[in-house]
Amino acid sequence: MIAAEIDWGTVAEIGTAVGTLVLAAATFYATRMATRASRVAEQALQVSLRPVLVPSREGDPSETVYWGDGHQIVLPGSYAWAEVVGENVYLAISVRNVGSGLGVLRGWYVRSIGDDAVPPQPDDFTRQVRDLYVPAGDASFWQASLRAHDDGLHPDQERRRSVRSALVDDGDGITVDLLYSDGEGGQPTISRFALLPREEEQGGDAAQLLPTVVRHWRLS
Repeated sequence: MIAAEIDWGTVAEIGTAVGTLVLAAATFYATRMATRASRVAEQALQVSLRPVLVPSREGDPSETVYWGDGHQIVLPGSYAWAEVVGENVYLAISVRNVGSGLGVLRGWYVRSIGDDAVPPQPDDFTRQVRDLYVPAGDASFWQASLRAHDDGLHPDQERRRSVRSALVDDGDGITVDLLYSDGEGGQPTISRFALLPREEEQGGDAAQLLPTVVRHWRLS
């Protein structure tokens, strides 16, 4: 009599509902796991492309650095260079990429030494006249110049005079912020370098400087 009273239609509906609920839960879990796996794969890809720039090591090869006006220097590994020729300032840093991806230097911002903990905005950077590449695990260089004439490629004249005075008159160091990306143009990063004079070179028209990396800011 009990069996005859069971509403098998209702039982079937309940079973269908439970099955649907279990399937939905399994689908949700599988989707979450797939999303997590995708994020892990994306992070692994970013790490494999990520450059990190620091000063090069003592013993890294010297680089011959040319500027468009014909000026040139030989830059030893582990050093930076600052040279004042008339009203113009020539700058270079020997750098090493300790990251696992190609680094492409895109822009720079230079000023007299200071304790500003905030990086410049990307739009404040002076763009490199040409892209400079730093292979993963290898050394290369950064170069720029501050010119007395304003052609849209160089910093404002007040900042140029401040940097020139810091190098020649005061013998103080300067700060260089470098903006760079990975080889695909992603993961933009700012690394701040302090360029400090050696004790035997306190001021002057040309000097080898000691670079040290101060901060890194990843913009995305």
